[in-house]
Amino acid sequence: MNTKPSYQELENELAELKEKLVFLTNFNNNIYQNSQPKRHSCIFDESPFALEHYNEQGKLVDVNSKCLEIFGITNFEEIKDFELFENPNISDEVKETIKKGIPYNYETVFDFELVKKHKLYKTTKSGISYLKLWITPIMNNLLKKYEYIIHIEDITEWKKNEEKSQILTEINNAIIANSPIGISIFNSKGDCIQANESIAFMIGGTKESIQTQNYFKLKSWKETGLLEIALTTIKENKINKIELNTGSSFGKKINLEIILTPITLLNEKHLLLMTKDNSKQKDAENKLIEEHQKLTNILNAFDDSIYKCSPDFDITYLNPSMIKEIGRNAIGEKCYKAIFNQDSPCSWCYFDKLKNEKTKITLEVKREKKNYLISAILLENNSKLTIYHDITELKKNEIKLKTQNEEYATVNEELLASADELKDLNTELIKAKDKAQESDKLKTEFLQNMSHEIRTPMNGILGFSKLLKNSDKPEEKKQQYTNIIISCGNQLMRIVDDILEISRLETKQISIINNKICINSTLFDLFHIFRSIVKERNLELYVKNGLSDEKCRIITDESKIIKIISNLIENAIKFTHEGYIEFGYKLKNKKNKLEFYIKDTGIGIAKDKHRTIFDRFSQEEKELSKNVGGLGLGLSIAKENAKLLGGKIWVESEKGKGSTFFFTIPYKPIIDNSLQKETENFETQKRKHKILIVEDDEINFLYLETLLVEEKDFLFDIYHAKNGNEALEIFDKTKNIELILMDLKLPIMSGIEATKKLRKKNAEIPIIAQSAYTMKKDIEEALNAGCNDFISKPINEKIFREMINKHL
Repeated sequence: MNTKPSYQELENELAELKEKLVFLTNFNNNIYQNSQPKRHSCIFDESPFALEHYNEQGKLVDVNSKCLEIFGITNFEEIKDFELFENPNISDEVKETIKKGIPYNYETVFDFELVKKHKLYKTTKSGISYLKLWITPIMNNLLKKYEYIIHIEDITEWKKNEEKSQILTEINNAIIANSPIGISIFNSKGDCIQANESIAFMIGGTKESIQTQNYFKLKSWKETGLLEIALTTIKENKINKIELNTGSSFGKKINLEIILTPITLLNEKHLLLMTKDNSKQKDAENKLIEEHQKLTNILNAFDDSIYKCSPDFDITYLNPSMIKEIGRNAIGEKCYKAIFNQDSPCSWCYFDKLKNEKTKITLEVKREKKNYLISAILLENNSKLTIYHDITELKKNEIKLKTQNEEYATVNEELLASADELKDLNTELIKAKDKAQESDKLKTEFLQNMSHEIRTPMNGILGFSKLLKNSDKPEEKKQQYTNIIISCGNQLMRIVDDILEISRLETKQISIINNKICINSTLFDLFHIFRSIVKERNLELYVKNGLSDEKCRIITDESKIIKIISNLIENAIKFTHEGYIEFGYKLKNKKNKLEFYIKDTGIGIAKDKHRTIFDRFSQEEKELSKNVGGLGLGLSIAKENAKLLGGKIWVESEKGKGSTFFFTIPYKPIIDNSLQKETENFETQKRKHKILIVEDDEINFLYLETLLVEEKDFLFDIYHAKNGNEALEIFDKTKNIELILMDLKLPIMSGIEATKKLRKKNAEIPIIAQSAYTMKKDIEEALNAGCNDFISKPINEKIFREMINKHL
């Protein structure tokens, strides 16, 4: 669009400049009427323009109030004698020009931050302002030197509006240029003054060629009626719309929708045309009409009755079959009235379900003694298409078929029952055969294994017995051979004992001999028996007691308990190459049973073998079992003994992750009624204290545990950690631990390091250090790490009890 100023705008600007020139001339004459000008002369102070007066040295003599307002100055005295030629906002070029007596005017950006930075004067303004300056040198006739009058206008708002106007113009031009809608603007004579690329593309041609024509003279505008509408739009000043089917210069038929809008530019009426190519939309509509007609033809050809209705149940379509079914064309009527002769929607109506689930629904209905299968489909406009299929004959045949099927089902059930009996009998025979074959195989393997197990020690006995005959052997060698013969004999005895015991168990010749035992003592004895064996294999052995010495006294067959645990520990030793073995028990109060466990970090057992390993002669891996020896009777003996005691045995294991064997026995405590009543009364008055014992040596832990359990004044829940890491984990998981007994020499993480980390978590909990290292520096190191007390090993029972009483 044309942005040049109009003649009227130029004339207004010239008048404004003349007014300013007259003012400056009058002002100049006024100054030199007297040798000393008055500061508050009317023409200076009351001027609508900002004025500054500088003397011949360039020092500020006077300013008016408008000038003080522009520059944000409240006190003239602060800027008096301000130097014109030292002002950083005036360029050197301007300074040199005015010194020569040549007037100068220009626009400038005045930076108030620069004024503040150079501390030229105090100002209440900030940021920048756009200023227009007229600097006029005036000859002082007395001094024959120039003085300077500066006329200043603040044009900031005008500049901002100019920038906004320019931005809006650019935005409008960009919108017009990039609009997908064809835009063209005509003056009242029909000349095109602007057009975008979209309209040029639609009708064929270029923007430039469109802007060179007068469209009111075009024949096509007259023939299509566009000219008449265009003139009416301008005349009546209202928007109009027209749709044209025309051709483009590309030879294609196109459908155009044109909106004509009257607009005013530069006080003249113009016409804005917005043109949209609707060709694709029209093609789509035509195709939709064709498809709709095709669908209607297909529905009309159906033998099934079909109708369509609106969400308000108004029928909008019926095919010929449906019209025949109801006897008339019922378009516009309610479907429930026309088809089912009801005054309200049917009780089984599925319209709401269709709308909610957006799906197809099929159901059976009865109408005038006929059966119909109805399929309803929800269409895009929320109308419903329903297809009625007459299934009356099908229903009759279905009833006949159902009667026949019931007769056949009765016969079939009898045949199936006979077949099931034969199948079950066959299955039992196959199982019996497989079991017999498996049993025969296991017995064969057992006999072969037993032969090997017996021959091995017998070979040792016979071989070393022959060597003993030689009297020339030294006494040391004879003693060695004798020990080997004894060891082989003991091994042979164990084999014979296992064979005899499994035989007695099988023939039920073993009876239970109950007696009074202390479970803790029994487990402690087993711990001492197996500890040296376990140490020889570089393994650790741990034992856990689940009850105090008073509560662990029970009635049972101790020999059977020992037999079960020994077999399971021996089994664990065979298949554990590194790590530890742990055994112990706990009371299952709800079931009134003692649950024993034997845990190892060995090779583990596959899940599919968890049951079969307890069978006689069974071993999980034959080759591996050959390497470690044994008849495969140990677990079977353990299982039978657990049954005899009234319990059961099982295993939890995963290949490569160790095994834990469990067995239970009834809990039959030995109760002294008077003692029990006294104990119960006492214990109801006491609460349990939670104590964490951090000790890697099992004997030391058992000793400390025993001292705590036998403590009469307290009840304890005791937690055991074998190293510093375990201590931290137990402390994090267990709430309200009240005391920690910390061994200083521990594997993985020392007691000193563990104490420091515990102190970061809790600064109050008492920690008693226990150690065999009793040098002064060791004690100081423990106390500095955060321990509250120190007790030396071997631990004195009296000192230990006093220390416990002190910290609880």
